[in-house]
Amino acid sequence: MAENNKQATPQDQEQDLSQVLKVRRDKLAALQKEGKDPFQQTKFTVSHHAQEIKEHFDEMEGQTVTIAKEGGNAVPAGSILSIMGLGIKQGDTVVINVEGDNAEAVADNLANILVNAE
Repeated sequence: MAENNKQATPQDQEQDLSQVLKVRRDKLAALQKEGKDPFQQTKFTVSHHAQEIKEHFDEMEGQTVTIAKEGGNAVPAGSILSIMGLGIKQGDTVVINVEGDNAEAVADNLANILVNAE
């Protein structure tokens, strides 16, 4: 059997790169049109530490906790990637839902953490 070993020519590679750059520029233009700055630097101040989670672990055991940006879909509060995907910024309103034993106390504790975050 004959194998098809076509090597990409420099011209083909240049066209591929040109297409990639065009797609990237189009995406950048779309973001900028929406008023978003993809190059904006975001600073997150540390307001809580893993030790606090460890100290309150027993309180939260068996709880189902979700968080949502107001008007958006809820995601599991235990998934940092899901929470980051919500795009919550300081000053945004969020909805916390806690189900399970001692739910009200857990919700109050979480609300306190969020309200007092710097």
